[in-house]
Amino acid sequence: MEYKSKGIFVQSVLPFFVATKLAKIRKPTLDKPSSETYVKSAMKTIGLQSRTSGYLIHSLMASIISSLPSWIYLKMAMNLNKSTRARYMKKTKKN
Repeated sequence: MEYKSKGIFVQSVLPFFVATKLAKIRKPTLDKPSSETYVKSAMKTIGLQSRTSGYLIHSLMASIISSLPSWIYLKMAMNLNKSTRARYMKKTKKN
């Protein structure tokens, strides 16, 4: 950390989904917390790690995903992106 000697701690926050209007996730769930819940949790990690998911369940999800072979993770990500794109395309055709 090049700024540590100056008292500056750099932290990368890597969340999964959070229930917000922008994400179009209206109702918080265990794995998709409200923004308030997420921020309270993430604030507790300041100064502890240089990289954090910020939320316990997201950290568990990240650990599981990182233990998978990359081809499985890539397939899961592709399927998620395809379904998101399909919903978007369906919505734009209605308008």
